[in-house]
Amino acid sequence: MFACSAKGIIKQAMQGAASVFKANAERLIRLDSRYDSGVGYALLGCFYAVAPWPYGNLDEAARQLDKALAVARSQRNAYYVAVVAYKRGDYARAVEFFKFAQSARPGSASEQDFSDFMRRESARALRMAESELESAQRRCADADTDGSRRKSRRRA
Repeated sequence: MFACSAKGIIKQAMQGAASVFKANAERLIRLDSRYDSGVGYALLGCFYAVAPWPYGNLDEAARQLDKALAVARSQRNAYYVAVVAYKRGDYARAVEFFKFAQSARPGSASEQDFSDFMRRESARALRMAESELESAQRRCADADTDGSRRKSRRRA
């Protein structure tokens, strides 16, 4: 993944690195879907979350990350579920899983390597997701109020 980001994801996708990355994640799932707390699903979910067209697909990213979470409710899996939920505009789910990721333990030794990062980023992103959720709730409340006013005017 680092090689792709360092060389440019679009260039790599066009040269086949995206296909190789995806195939390797799928192979890992076939060999042992529970390995490293479901890392194959996590990798595949992250791939779909950040890949450019024609690979990128946030719905598929969410499906794969939900599978990772079903294997292990680990810090990494919760963090990635939250990131994708935020990108999809599902701020309530993002809040739920950023909170969980702040207190969850790493599910494996490999997660321990970036546990502090996920904890810090979860705290920062939680504030953003809560703000977006509050804004969305205000917009819904405003729309409900406006709709009620229009109905009252029509009746009058």
